[in-house]
Amino acid sequence: MSICLALVVITATPALSSRSKDEAEKIAKLKAAFLLNFMKFSEWPEDSFKDDDSPILLTVYGADTIGTALDQTLADRAVHGRTIVIHRVLPPVRNRYKKSEEYRAALSATMDRLRQSHVVLLAGLGEESTQHLINSVADAPVLLVGDGKQYINNQTMLDLVEDEGRIRIYANRKALEESQVKVSSRLLKLAVLVGEK
Repeated sequence: MSICLALVVITATPALSSRSKDEAEKIAKLKAAFLLNFMKFSEWPEDSFKDDDSPILLTVYGADTIGTALDQTLADRAVHGRTIVIHRVLPPVRNRYKKSEEYRAALSATMDRLRQSHVVLLAGLGEESTQHLINSVADAPVLLVGDGKQYINNQTMLDLVEDEGRIRIYANRKALEESQVKVSSRLLKLAVLVGEK
């Protein structure tokens, strides 16, 4: 598994400044492969699953930057003997609700749904939405993965960042230590470590 992940890191080298559609698709496939490997190298508490047949729930929260590449990569795949189910959720938009209590109820329902996920991929979220999500799932067994450099210094545990034509993994020490999800040290050896020890 670690060899497969290392190959993904090495081969992520498209010219991003003038990225074609094919290159964008390649990046999406690589990110999807990273997510699959993140799940392989992570362990959740047993009580975070209803039973032995319960799937791993992966929620894309915000912009769907990976699209069909994620569906194709994870189709018919199993991790730790569990199938993977993908959900896509958009944050509630405040100005679409006439009453503030309606917005708060929608936001609360969304956070409850994310707390039931095992992996949440954040993409295209503003600072307020990001921080609200992190605070809402802090005590839940959720692996938070950021898609983009804006998440590196937040409490997301792992981040996928395009850097000089490569995809790099960043890992937040503090967030990982405080999480109920245990990420293998083999994966962390491939990551740039940030945050407090």
